[in-house]
Amino acid sequence: MISRFLTPVRDESTLTNLRLRFIQILVGVSIVVAIVVTLIDSSRNNFDNNNVLILMMAGLGLAILVLGQLRFIDLAALLLVVILNFASLQLGTYLLLPGLLAILAAATLSGRAVYLITNALVIGKQITILADLMSASSTTNPFNYSGEFGTLVAFIIVSASTRYFVTIMERAVRQARRNADLLRATTEIGEFAATMLELNMLFSRSVELVKERFGFYHVQVFMINGDQAELVASTGEVGQRLLANKHRLPVGSNSVIGHVTRYGQAVLARSTDAVHRANPLLPDTRSELAVPIFEGEKVIGAVDMQSTEPEAFKPEDVEALRSMANLLSAAIRNARLFESQQRSMTEQQRLYLESEASLREIQRLNRQLTKAGWDEFVRRSSRVSGVTLEDEQLVTDSQWSDTLIEAARQRQVITRKANGKPGVVAVPVVLRGEVIGAIEVEPGDSAAQSDTVEMVQAIAQRLASSLDNARLYEEAQVATAQEQRINQIVTQYQAATTVDDLLRITLTELSEALGAQRGAIRLGMIPERAHPNGGSAQ
Repeated sequence: MISRFLTPVRDESTLTNLRLRFIQILVGVSIVVAIVVTLIDSSRNNFDNNNVLILMMAGLGLAILVLGQLRFIDLAALLLVVILNFASLQLGTYLLLPGLLAILAAATLSGRAVYLITNALVIGKQITILADLMSASSTTNPFNYSGEFGTLVAFIIVSASTRYFVTIMERAVRQARRNADLLRATTEIGEFAATMLELNMLFSRSVELVKERFGFYHVQVFMINGDQAELVASTGEVGQRLLANKHRLPVGSNSVIGHVTRYGQAVLARSTDAVHRANPLLPDTRSELAVPIFEGEKVIGAVDMQSTEPEAFKPEDVEALRSMANLLSAAIRNARLFESQQRSMTEQQRLYLESEASLREIQRLNRQLTKAGWDEFVRRSSRVSGVTLEDEQLVTDSQWSDTLIEAARQRQVITRKANGKPGVVAVPVVLRGEVIGAIEVEPGDSAAQSDTVEMVQAIAQRLASSLDNARLYEEAQVATAQEQRINQIVTQYQAATTVDDLLRITLTELSEALGAQRGAIRLGMIPERAHPNGGSAQ
């Protein structure tokens, strides 16, 4: 209590500045009146101890002005009221003016206790004066003492009216400040919500901001999931415990959250109302307000605020919190859209990676099949898989030079220079990522190496495709010839009339087609084991 008077007021609000200005006006008026009264008494040779006291109080008024400039406003106001009260009690002759100033100062600058004490002293002093006059006179009619009675009435009227208007003004200033704070808090929450795209962070930070800016006891957010309103964000340690317990309330239940999520209307309840469901973890709740969160016309959740004051929520609070809930609704919609886009991007990335893996597997299988096909083709082919140009003569040759081997193994162009001139250029022949051969040339002296490499690479690419087409054609021709031979054998089956004829035709035609020197066909029961000489064991 004492520290409040000894601490400078740093508040620059309108109400504080008005208090300081009023102190300066009262002190100024008091000093002017003191000087005027002293001059008048001095001119009449009535200068006495009262004038000395008046001048001393005027000097204290100067000290009060200094305290006001130093922002010790509460201390300056208290000293001013004390001095004016003292003047009104000591200066009986001039009670009206110091009494009025004391009442004005107490009504405008002080709290309830100082105001009541000042009224008791000043009005009580006037009542005492009036009572003394009435007791000293033979008549008790108060109207015979109109001056003193008028002073008493003036004190009462000035005190009541001044206090009333000051109270109304303070209430209006506080309301204006409250509205400004609500607007600022709502704007801040809206700005934060507009930039937050992660739902859990949005919920948790929003309830903390509402609690801090509005000064509530507890704040939480519920979101509808099916027929349940699930707690998704809550403040403080109690909130963490509620979240850990997966706190939820049925939609439409006899609770504040149940009514809000069912009917989509704000609900304001005291702790004694039936709709309020007491939570043992929040024993200090005296009033509760919940506002719905909409998505279009659909209620998707609710913001719940609780206070330790029974009348904490005013109509302007409800409107501000309703606006805040609308901002939160837009932020939730944006966050959900962002999360949906993120999931879509993640799914697309997953499909892209899977397609890449599938493509790599297809390429691997193509290389494997290509290699296996060419290996089989070379193995089955009776021709030499290579040709060499020597002395302008083409000869078949299957030997690989070191340059050819190096180009095929390293899968890149190999060049060798001789006497500073292009020597040998070797290029791998690649089909579907698999090396199936290599080309080696020794260009003439006039040929540029870069042109030679570019030309041989282009020829190697086209050669790979053409070789594969030729291989497939030859294999198709072989398959066609084989199918024709099979058809010829099957045609001879039509002329056979016995099983023995069919067996002789089959073995004869197979031997001719395959060049076999021996063959055998057996029909009937399979013996238990073969005889060493080819017969069967009995």
